Amino acid sequence: MKKYSLSTALVATISAVALSLAPLAPASAATSSWGEWTDLSVGAASATNLTFSGTGMVNATWSVNGAGAYSIIGVDGGDEYFVAGTPIGEVFGANGPTGTSNYLRAESEDDLVTPVIITVTFESAVAAGLLGFAVSDLDSDHVTVTATDGSGTALTGTEIVGTATDSAFNFCDYPDSPCTDTAVPAITENANDVLATGVDTNTDGSTAWFRPSVAVKTVTFTYLNDDEGNSSSSRYWFAQTAAPLPDTGLSGSSMMALFAVGAALLAAGGLLIARRRS
Repeated sequence: MKKYSLSTALVATISAVALSLAPLAPASAATSSWGEWTDLSVGAASATNLTFSGTGMVNATWSVNGAGAYSIIGVDGGDEYFVAGTPIGEVFGANGPTGTSNYLRAESEDDLVTPVIITVTFESAVAAGLLGFAVSDLDSDHVTVTATDGSGTALTGTEIVGTATDSAFNFCDYPDSPCTDTAVPAITENANDVLATGVDTNTDGSTAWFRPSVAVKTVTFTYLNDDEGNSSSSRYWFAQTAAPLPDTGLSGSSMMALFAVGAALLAAGGLLIARRRS
């Protein structure tokens, strides 16, 4: 009779604890960061840094080669940024109107043949889908984008655009944006590059963005003016999402409940042994 009562109590205890287990926890929300450009040297050909604040994100160095000038401008001072409703903002979050986010501004020569070449090299290849980047202020100019993976193999144009939805958009054409405009660049995916060409002579928000579908080690932008006799400029932005951590499938409260089950089993087992010995 005592053994039956103890078994019943044990089952009741385990059942109660098991029922208290929380449902399987969903994967934690991904952490995103907009890259922060820094320039520690002076000159048109210099190696500098592009850093991301998230744990586990991959930082990069960058260089600019060409006759055009470049500068780094913060979103709070340049009045240019992506709100959360833009295609890139929906993935990586808004980067303005305040904060430490910034962009690289490159200015072309006033001819049609002198390129500005910007190369971004990551410390290691960034996994597919975790990297996003954009070129804005495309109006009377165009940019050709190339990229390589960790082994140095060139990505295809389709892989460079990757999973970027609405890869051509205008950040002025969204609520709470700092401007009003609708012009978007023309995007052409080629065998090993993507060509983004401005179609308007005066727009800040005309943007092409990319989210490569394979791992990326380097990204290169070749920027050229299409308005002879006048210089033009473009802006460069990077964002990154941290690689997801392995999901145990259990929340913290579920783990505590499992420990409680174990403790109940150990306690009940001790009682059984004590009763049998007595």
